[in-house]
Amino acid sequence: MTRVLITGFEPFGGATVNPSGELAKRLAGEWDTAILPVEFDGLRKRVQDLFADPRPTHVISLGVSGKATGVTFERVALNLADARIADNAGVQPVDGAVIPGGPVAFLTTLPVRTMMKAVKQAGLPAELSLSAGSYVCNALMYTLLYEAAKLPAQARPRCGFIHVPEFETLSLEAGERAIRAVLQVLS
Repeated sequence: MTRVLITGFEPFGGATVNPSGELAKRLAGEWDTAILPVEFDGLRKRVQDLFADPRPTHVISLGVSGKATGVTFERVALNLADARIADNAGVQPVDGAVIPGGPVAFLTTLPVRTMMKAVKQAGLPAELSLSAGSYVCNALMYTLLYEAAKLPAQARPRCGFIHVPEFETLSLEAGERAIRAVLQVLS
């Protein structure tokens, strides 16, 4: 049975709304969802809690990118925490590791090319991106993949990260249609 968990983030950087969190709220009730704090510290514990019973088969994490011109599917998570602005707890790592001693990078385990095609077929802008950057979005993607890799293969959720644009670029309704197209790929 497919059990998808969708995560979004709370507002950060002085914003009053985060499109990723609003999308997760829109999908709550139909799917398992979680709104996460934009904080580096405590991320591993939060991910371990997300993987607790009932364990998801897939985790789609959403974050906002002011540079995104469409739904952006991230392919690589780096073991790099390097923030140009502080997170919501005031932490601003420079050239740090997401998980000290962890592998340099992980590749997404979601079928991102197929997902991207589904979003485009829905008439919405979508693209692939090399990496999730070096802020909390990347740290979440890396931590999800790190923790998933520690699980037995049959219990390992497939994980990935999608950046969504600001609402001025893609409305909440269009963003919801895009994520629903992504979810259709997994059903």
